[in-house]
Amino acid sequence: MRVPWWLRKATPEQFITIQRRVNRALVHNLDDPQPFAKYPAHFQRRFMERRHQEPVPVHYKPVEVPYEYDPEIGEIVRIEDTVPILPMFPPESHYGLWGGEGMVKGFIKRLDAPYMKKTAKWWYPKLSQVTLYSEVLDKYLLTIVTQRTLELIEEAKGFDFYLLKTHEVDLQSRLGLRLKGEVLRKLAAGDLYPDDPEKNSKIRKKYKAWTIPEEEAAWVGLSLEQAEAKYNAEQYAPPAPLKEVFREQLLLELHKLKLEGHDKDSDGSWTTRLNPFGKRAAANA
Repeated sequence: MRVPWWLRKATPEQFITIQRRVNRALVHNLDDPQPFAKYPAHFQRRFMERRHQEPVPVHYKPVEVPYEYDPEIGEIVRIEDTVPILPMFPPESHYGLWGGEGMVKGFIKRLDAPYMKKTAKWWYPKLSQVTLYSEVLDKYLLTIVTQRTLELIEEAKGFDFYLLKTHEVDLQSRLGLRLKGEVLRKLAAGDLYPDDPEKNSKIRKKYKAWTIPEEEAAWVGLSLEQAEAKYNAEQYAPPAPLKEVFREQLLLELHKLKLEGHDKDSDGSWTTRLNPFGKRAAANA
């Protein structure tokens, strides 16, 4: 029997743990061949874009043509800076807004000793703690940002515009995804500044181009684990008792009749209309 690659160098304890994990994954796939298809189409589209779309280059300048003419040798040569520089994002980057910047690993070549071995080095982004304001959420946020983040916010003409205009793959932060989802949900609900209707109308008009349906906004910024928990909560939620449903319907009907101007003391009052024994009592009389 051929041993799988993930078990070739495993200890007995790791063997049991890994084998259970693999079996659990296989059973899940057999029970539900398409586990991703159960989510809404808009969440599938956003999630796949976040996984496969190339982010905006931050640490290098992409070239359209990887070749150029060298006049010294009279030949076409390949440009050296054509390999993308992929940064690494530590867990701390998800607690701030780094604007796509990350940790870059490279080597330092000594010019005074070109034959010596190159020295490995990490380059880190310069971080600072600032306070940002969201006029949609009407809240202040104290977080860690980079200079590039501040420049992008200034270029977008505001913190809310930066969150709405920036693609999810370019935020590179769970905090950024969460804030973007909260802003979209707030715009979809429309309950902005309840004590100031004029400002409410002004803000809704200002961000009208980024307003999406409330059902779609509820799924923005969720990871796959959070989407699974949300789906299970909605799918297996206990049904509401019928007495509560009927009570809500009765209260809505009473409120509607009251707004129509029906008098309680008149013969055809709304209480008499809703009395199920009223017609029978009148007929028997």
